[in-house]
Amino acid sequence: MFNGIIGLVFATGALASSCRVESLLKRMTLDEKLGQMTMVSGSFLMDDDGAELNATRVNYFVNKLAAQRPPLWQRNPFAPFGEVGFHHQSAAYQTTPLKIPMVYGIDSIHGANPIRDATLFPHQLALAASFNRSLAREVAGVAAKDTRAVGVHWNFSPSLDVGVNKKWSRLYEAFGEDPFLAGKWGSRL
Repeated sequence: MFNGIIGLVFATGALASSCRVESLLKRMTLDEKLGQMTMVSGSFLMDDDGAELNATRVNYFVNKLAAQRPPLWQRNPFAPFGEVGFHHQSAAYQTTPLKIPMVYGIDSIHGANPIRDATLFPHQLALAASFNRSLAREVAGVAAKDTRAVGVHWNFSPSLDVGVNKKWSRLYEAFGEDPFLAGKWGSRL
């Protein structure tokens, strides 16, 4: 009976958010905490041919570690966007004792490129070269909508790295080498 009352209190939101978080953190196992901090590549959860989820891998990362990143929209061009996120969140809710949603995100720095049929744009360096911060904001808005449409709540953008080392392989994802300008551009998005 006591667990039923606690479940009802959580389900109805009758407990303040900070109290709920504190209570959940105290009851989470170490594996569950690690799972919420682990970002597993979507391709890792797929079978070797990339056509279907690998049940053993999903069981380990979803049931044991509550893995983070739904992979199907990256590897399966036939999977409907929203259905994939819903499938993984449902699995996490049904198979984990505390029913905590998964936290996951994707790189949508120049559009939601991992998502099939999403709009792609020039990288942040090219947008900065345009000197048009309003355009950059529009680009970020489209990327955010495309990303949110598949149930992803966390977009790894904007990238506010400062590109001073020309050997850095992802320099194009920065707004340039000036920290002041990178901050101005990033705050606009």
